Amino acid sequence: MSAAPLPLPLRSGEPTDAAGMRRVRFDTVVMNPPFGTRNAGVDVAFVRTALRLSNRVYSLHKTSTRDFLLRKAGELGAQAEVVAELKFDVPKSYAFHKEKSKDVFVDLVRFSRSDRDGGDDGRAAEDEDEDEDEGGDGDGER
Repeated sequence: MSAAPLPLPLRSGEPTDAAGMRRVRFDTVVMNPPFGTRNAGVDVAFVRTALRLSNRVYSLHKTSTRDFLLRKAGELGAQAEVVAELKFDVPKSYAFHKEKSKDVFVDLVRFSRSDRDGGDDGRAAEDEDEDEDEGGDGDGER
């Protein structure tokens, strides 16, 4: 028996493009963001945006950044835990890559938020927050 494909909304773009998706909510976000080694902080920007779209985010990050990300989760209003430790074979695909391929140790991190309404997924409170944002101070931040 094979499963039928699910009609899922797919989105792409810069991590800051979430403003146009304020009314879109996802049960779970799964992502492989840039690691942030060439552009410091880009990985956190992706996590921040994903947490605006969902209360559950699974994201791949270099193991060497684990302690930083687990601390940063609290600043983002989330809890984080490493759910898997992996090893990626990254082939040379950019000019700055020096080796033909390289093994990179990676964590699959689960970020979760339930603080918005005290419930399991926070959707009711998020909808109320959005209504307030439309007539609020205009900054759109939560």
